[in-house]
Amino acid sequence: MNISKPGFLFAVVFLPLLIFSQTIVEEGSVSGRWDFAGSPYIIQGDILVEEDASLIIDPGVQIQVDGEYEIRVNGVLLAIGKPD
Repeated sequence: MNISKPGFLFAVVFLPLLIFSQTIVEEGSVSGRWDFAGSPYIIQGDILVEEDASLIIDPGVQIQVDGEYEIRVNGVLLAIGKPD
């Protein structure tokens, strides 16, 4: 078996990071940037983008809402994506 192939290295080193990366978003104020590295973002409470704040959601980021919660935006929300 030749284990020096790049595919093997990717599978051993990076695949576990892609499978297990997730970000839990608890109730409260949110701001900043949600990027692919932290995806999926799992919302577990009401969240708020405050008046003087912004939340940027990068393309490809998955967001899961773990219940019936309110997402209120009093500031700026920038998100480019697809419905799926």
